[in-house]
Amino acid sequence: MAGVNEQGSPQATRREALGRVSVDSTRLPWVVTAAVLVTVAALAVAVRWGDGPYVAVVAVLGLLLSWGWPLLLDAPNPVGASVVLMVSSAALATAALVSPAGDSLRWLPFAVCVGMMAAFLQQVPRGTIRPRLVDGLAITMTGIAAVASGMAMSPLAGSARGSAFVGVGLAGVAAGAVAELLGRLRRVGALAVFPVMIAGAVVGIWVATTSGFTMSAGLGLGMLTASFSYSVRRIFGAVSGAGEVGGQLALAVGSVLLPGVLVLALGSLAGLLA
Repeated sequence: MAGVNEQGSPQATRREALGRVSVDSTRLPWVVTAAVLVTVAALAVAVRWGDGPYVAVVAVLGLLLSWGWPLLLDAPNPVGASVVLMVSSAALATAALVSPAGDSLRWLPFAVCVGMMAAFLQQVPRGTIRPRLVDGLAITMTGIAAVASGMAMSPLAGSARGSAFVGVGLAGVAAGAVAELLGRLRRVGALAVFPVMIAGAVVGIWVATTSGFTMSAGLGLGMLTASFSYSVRRIFGAVSGAGEVGGQLALAVGSVLLPGVLVLALGSLAGLLA
């Protein structure tokens, strides 16, 4: 079928050189770890200032992810994917800011819908089935999901206990990122998930008890965010795009933002959104 054959296309050449080569994501570049810690610190400070500053920081991180995510995953049209992700980040930030006080999630589903529609429109074939149509759409959708998950924690930033709860989750992510470095040892490798979970649990308990939460809350939230964030880096970092600076930064930012919806869910169960 015309338009399906990728031989000789620029996308195929780039994919062979970059995106389809598996790498060992237990030995990610040090830039990834450093960027994870910086991202965690930025969100931890912003969430203490309130939902407005928090949304602004997530929006900036969304712009950074918009640049690097298509590079990391070798999008067939990286410029188009970046534009869609930037539009989605702006829509998500606007939705959070214009929503009524205490109800910053009211317009979030609509903003996600805007991003999804933009992603589909950007990938609509023009007469033929373009190469890697599904790949391009999936890459854009996961980027939108990352920013939306980070923005989903904004309601928790409106209260002291909510922001402290987010702090517990972020502390677990940071602890897991540090423990993940043990995977560089040949005898540890992929087994680093176990020290990651332990580190997330221990740090989660410590931060939770100093913030007025129970040990069980810190144990569950710290372990969950640490292991989930680690899994994001293991899965999405297993391509050669992780060798590019833009891809490394996007991988770090995405691995911090994606667990956000888990923090929101547990915070809601704990009655922190009431």
